[in-house]
Amino acid sequence: MISGPLYAADSNKNPEKSFSYSDYQRIKTTDFYMNPGLYANKPISFSGLVCQKVSDGFACSSTNNRIIVLAPDLAPASEKKLISERCNPKDKLFYSRCKRTILFVSSSIEGQKGENYNQQSLVIRTKIINAATLDEESEN
Repeated sequence: MISGPLYAADSNKNPEKSFSYSDYQRIKTTDFYMNPGLYANKPISFSGLVCQKVSDGFACSSTNNRIIVLAPDLAPASEKKLISERCNPKDKLFYSRCKRTILFVSSSIEGQKGENYNQQSLVIRTKIINAATLDEESEN
């Protein structure tokens, strides 16, 4: 059962260092969910997450909400503006309009309990989410 912090940033490592696009490892959200510690402090990419503006930044989540990535900022500016203006969960086009491929480096990973095993999720915190319009099928 998932509970509490699974990973917190090591002060000896720098999760905010710059990486090139080719450094980001594409991970299926199901693989990440099964073993999140393998990806701590590493540049990773998820495809098909649905992004939205939240009160303290941005959230991108898998369609089953097992993976949730939170950050105070999102880049590039064009995606930040688009998501802020057009990605409202009350909109019936929300899921199709707001799916993105995201790139990030985690600063912490923690379990979030649900009422049963199928409702547990992992919350990943990062400083910034780099988003791109989804250009291929989701791998969730």
